[in-house]
Amino acid sequence: MNLQTVLTDVYFPELKAYILDHTGLSYYSDKNEDLAARISGRIEYLHVGGCRQYLNLLRSRTAGEQEMECLIGELTIGETYFFRQVEHFDLLRTTIIPALLEQNIESRRIRILSVGCATGEEPYSIAIQLERYFADRLYGWDATVLASDINPEFLARAKSARYTEWSFRTTPPEIRAEYFTREGAAWSVKPEYRKRVTFQRFNLAATDPTFMPRDTFDVIFCRNVMIYFSKELIARTAARFWDALRPGGWLIVGHAEFNPVAFGKFTRVSVGDASVYRKPHPDCALAAGEAPQNAAFWDPASWLERHAPERKPRRVPMPAAIPIATTAPPPAASGEPSPKLRELRDLADRGSWQAATALGHKLTESEPLNAVAHFTFGLILESASALDEAESALRRAIYLNRSFVLAHYHLATCLQLRGKEAQARKSFENVLHLLEPLPPGQRMEHGDGLTVADLREMAKIHLNLLETRERAN
Repeated sequence: MNLQTVLTDVYFPELKAYILDHTGLSYYSDKNEDLAARISGRIEYLHVGGCRQYLNLLRSRTAGEQEMECLIGELTIGETYFFRQVEHFDLLRTTIIPALLEQNIESRRIRILSVGCATGEEPYSIAIQLERYFADRLYGWDATVLASDINPEFLARAKSARYTEWSFRTTPPEIRAEYFTREGAAWSVKPEYRKRVTFQRFNLAATDPTFMPRDTFDVIFCRNVMIYFSKELIARTAARFWDALRPGGWLIVGHAEFNPVAFGKFTRVSVGDASVYRKPHPDCALAAGEAPQNAAFWDPASWLERHAPERKPRRVPMPAAIPIATTAPPPAASGEPSPKLRELRDLADRGSWQAATALGHKLTESEPLNAVAHFTFGLILESASALDEAESALRRAIYLNRSFVLAHYHLATCLQLRGKEAQARKSFENVLHLLEPLPPGQRMEHGDGLTVADLREMAKIHLNLLETRERAN
């Protein structure tokens, strides 16, 4: 059955609605041709008559679940690699696991969940961290990683634990040689790093409560999964994560997935180049933004410098200026950030939103021409869900520095949350325009480790989703 026949089939809209409802993949809401191409392949392979017959097959109790799994394999893309977004793994090692070793001393148990694990690089990266840095301290503990994905083919590949060179594209050869065994053209994860990881198929769009029982997990990784979800599914997923995490538990999401509305109950914590969410715990001794001072810093990008002097974790930096991407004038305020500006960011890093908001008002009044101060205050207001005030602060930052790329980006996300989608689209387009002349690997100031390529990808994803909703309306 060819593409056009599927697209013109009167049952295609009903089939499409059924698939999106059962997978949560709203990414295909405005991609009829892409969806139809994958459906036509399955229809042709199965020799069914058309969209109505294929829909009946998906709805059947006997063969429907198996066929939905096959279709999902056609619809999903598992783009991942080892130690992707390395700042999250630095945070896991320097802050999260040491905190859990203290917090869970009585139960001697740590549970980590990796949602949307694709072909397994993420959960194995977590297991490598546990064995490499905490094997002695975890002796006698029950520390495990449960990994899930909607795609059964990906899970089968993850369980095999065999990977090609492409999965190591940002990993130094020394790491690969230490943790993996060469098997012909592939590399296999060594048994000692596989033993903590188990895999289970799970669909976040489903309502099955057994996969994420209440108060079970200490850490949940769910990165670059929710960017394809509808607002309703994002809110439902955030609530499920809240329930599944133990008090003091950590939620690690992708750069594009921070949402002060959906994740309003969580505390946002920034340490070094990473920002994550945490479920508050009244008895946690480790303050938000703090890291143990005796944790060795490790970064795969500088693996060859392992024997250099130890680097201590640092707070999120307050840069002097944003790279200028056009001929626009430089920001009015430059040079080293003032002590008050550093104090403002420190308060935000600790999650002290009330004190940060009060200081932000004072700082922007005393330094009205400081674009970075207005930007930082805007992020604080956005995190506190004061979206109207956040929009005003971010617009002031852009007025002072028209090439302030991250201010444009956060203004766009703020406008999107306020329902001003046409304005949000324009702001995301401004982000792409400003990023165009910058090298992809350049790290963005203020960006929690974000690169130009990361920010470009995030802006494109947001634009795509905005266009999807516009067409749906």
